[in-house]
Amino acid sequence: MKIYYPVWGRNLLWPDYRRGSLLNLMASIAARFGHDIGYGQASLLPGERLRPHRRIVLIVIDGLGYRLLQEWNGSGFLAIILGEN
Repeated sequence: MKIYYPVWGRNLLWPDYRRGSLLNLMASIAARFGHDIGYGQASLLPGERLRPHRRIVLIVIDGLGYRLLQEWNGSGFLAIILGEN
């Protein structure tokens, strides 16, 4: 297994903090239940799309990194998340 260390200034892939971060996802979930936390909702999953659901479970696995996910990809759910299946 390769170990990845952050290297500033070389080939970094930054998250989209405007509409595509975990914070925006939490804002979408909060909006679904009628709360405004002061941040924009996730563009791919706005609160309105969550309206039919009464219960939402968010499991956060942070720190994996996009490149590591690509390496572990295979053909399972990670491939679907990455849009490569």
